[in-house]
Amino acid sequence: MTTIYLITGFLGAGKTTFLKERLLHAPVRTGVLVNDFGKVNFDGLQIKRQGMDLIELSNGSIFCSCLKDNFIEGLVELVERSLDEVYIESSGLADPSDMGKVLDSVRLRLTRGDFAFGGAICLVDALFFPKVLPKMVAVERQLRHSHLVVINKCDLVSEDQLAQVEQTIASLNPQAKILRTTYGQIDWDSMKVEIFAIADEETTNRIETRNKNLVLQLVYEPDEAVLRAFLSAIGSHFFRVKGLVRLGGQIQKVDQVNNQVQIEPYHLENSDDQPAALQEVDRLVCLTSQGLESISHLARMADQYLPGHFKLEM
Repeated sequence: MTTIYLITGFLGAGKTTFLKERLLHAPVRTGVLVNDFGKVNFDGLQIKRQGMDLIELSNGSIFCSCLKDNFIEGLVELVERSLDEVYIESSGLADPSDMGKVLDSVRLRLTRGDFAFGGAICLVDALFFPKVLPKMVAVERQLRHSHLVVINKCDLVSEDQLAQVEQTIASLNPQAKILRTTYGQIDWDSMKVEIFAIADEETTNRIETRNKNLVLQLVYEPDEAVLRAFLSAIGSHFFRVKGLVRLGGQIQKVDQVNNQVQIEPYHLENSDDQPAALQEVDRLVCLTSQGLESISHLARMADQYLPGHFKLEM
């Protein structure tokens, strides 16, 4: 019997960090299905470990018709491998309102094996949650369709702010258990996800509402200060910017959300993935909902800060 867990949470909430922490203590026979909004699935490279069953679905949401069939088939494949646990890391903009229908479809297509749903776990960024909730319907849907809510980055806010975040979450989903954490660290063995019925809704992830992701390819190694200035200049036009970039002769992971830029050394868990990772170096994936306005702004800022040294992929 395979237990399936769904992990949701808005961009930058800490889903990948949370999942990496869990995988350190997960059963040997564990599978992961990673969904990334961009054309390049950097999260899959970060969590992959030796012998782990990994399926990556990129360039859209698994709850959108553009990827839903692949999502269902991926889950069927993992369950039929008779794994102990399967974790789904959804895109930050995923609306999981029809997860029940997805699981029903998986069960109908199985030719062997069986599964139980272990619950939906939603990661919340304690600092930026009050800002993104009113703007992003996906955030509210993720919360209302969760069994457990993990408030992450609690070290960045006051006790009063945390209490307000908890109150807001409880008003949206009174049944969900709420936990606090920092760096996605949870004592999983003592944590129990209480399953309760959640009625399906029609997901808001549709082809016509699909967000645009652009890839900026750097053809030279930029100065870090210049790169940070460029990222600050484009931040207001994009939900998130992330990728791998060479700085000072080393590969660095770039991650920007809510105008916060994080640049840190990039280390692979599995050295066998080195060739795949190197193919994605010097590429920044930028997610936006503003279409031509953001494309034009990205091109102008790249011309200003990185003149003549980039290629823009649509």
